[in-house]
Amino acid sequence: MSFTPGERDALIVDHLPLVRIIAGRLARRLPPSVDVDELISVGTVGLIDAIDRFDPTRGVPFKGFADIRIRGAMVDYLRGIDPVSRAARRRSDRLEHKRAELRNRLGRAPTREEMARALELSVDAYDDMVDQARLFTVVSIDTPVDEEGGTTIVDQTASNDVSVIDAWVEAELTDEIVTAITHLPEKERLVVTKFYLESRTLKEIGAELGFTESRACQLAKAGTARMRQRLLARG
Repeated sequence: MSFTPGERDALIVDHLPLVRIIAGRLARRLPPSVDVDELISVGTVGLIDAIDRFDPTRGVPFKGFADIRIRGAMVDYLRGIDPVSRAARRRSDRLEHKRAELRNRLGRAPTREEMARALELSVDAYDDMVDQARLFTVVSIDTPVDEEGGTTIVDQTASNDVSVIDAWVEAELTDEIVTAITHLPEKERLVVTKFYLESRTLKEIGAELGFTESRACQLAKAGTARMRQRLLARG
């Protein structure tokens, strides 16, 4: 679908606040040296790219599609200006590989102490390694968000700074995310779209769609797991 010049200009103006919101949210996770205005500028280019690439037949709302493209553009920019991003990604890969290895062996998420021992590091050195890898870490939905591994990202239903979609954007899966969403069963697609792309609460989503909050949560988890399977099987 191609927009007329007037429609295109109106979409840019209407969604510039979204660019600023995403830039501000991302900036909270970055060092002060990162220029927020640069993020906004790069995000605006991502917004224009979203307008040019948007296909309404895929069943993803424009705002959600634009959100993904904007964040993807900002992450690409940050990777380009950060000389340690490749090293951070290598650290992240090492951490995730060891975490997966221990999870398979133990049948549960490993603790900090177990991770440190497996990596032959002190707990403090392990914590430093995690901090250094955090900025561009590629996170699976099963990655624990607490130190003891009791709560995973997909179980964290409150509003959070780093969502599953954020993690997949950082993993350079921008186009694949949209495709994965469009292939979900209708109810799961609606809940995933509203929860992750429209920042709606599960209670609000349930009320709108005639579900209980618990049922909305189940659909969000099922849809996210289904997307993850599709993303892992890509290529």
